[in-house]
Amino acid sequence: MTIEIGDNATASATGDSYIVNPTKSLGAGIADVYTISIGGTNPNSGDVLVAVIDNVTVSVTIDETLTFEIHAVASTTCDTVFGTEAGPDTTTTTVPFATVTSANTFNHACQDLTVSTNASSGYATKLETDTSLRTAAGVLISNGVCDSACDEITAGAWGTNTNNGFAYTCEGTDCVITVTTDYKTFPCRGATTTYCLPGGGESSQNFMTNAGSVNNSTTTIEYRLSLSGTQAAGTYSAIVTYVTTPTF
Repeated sequence: MTIEIGDNATASATGDSYIVNPTKSLGAGIADVYTISIGGTNPNSGDVLVAVIDNVTVSVTIDETLTFEIHAVASTTCDTVFGTEAGPDTTTTTVPFATVTSANTFNHACQDLTVSTNASSGYATKLETDTSLRTAAGVLISNGVCDSACDEITAGAWGTNTNNGFAYTCEGTDCVITVTTDYKTFPCRGATTTYCLPGGGESSQNFMTNAGSVNNSTTTIEYRLSLSGTQAAGTYSAIVTYVTTPTF
């Protein structure tokens, strides 16, 4: 049986009547049932029941996510990534260089920094220090000067161990330093040379960035120092702070 509706019906004349969906009368989730009677000059006739029910809307909400983790790295692993130098194993919260006995010698240590976020526009991790490496009495170790010039913004090669100081580089897809033999100094927020050498009042700088969402994106940071033979005895420390900001 073929049912022709509207202007498709042309047996004796062109039809002009269509089936119009009625307004729903029953509550949501309950089908409205309609009867369509079929008949004509044909001796056969009958009714068709049609049940019309709402569409089902499926929805889900996904929360914004961000994780940032610091992981310890063994000195042998640090050597594998950046070359063999003296240095300690790290923990998640410490970089314990302990006693440095040789002047004009590179020492290094590493940590792994891992970011995950579903931010569609990615994230940026900035770093800074509160002071230069400093004793309780206020004696400082100057930030590195590299072989020609480097600072908290501009990276530079550092292969000469008599160019003393403290600096960092990194390795990983999201690391802003693209050559692992180039170094930057840690931005030092202390306002004066009482707290930062060679200068202070510096702004935190991007260390890791990505323009999209990431899952367990890991960057390895290398903390590196070389000290002169005239560096004053004492225990030096500084606090490195990382701040990760996603862009949703």
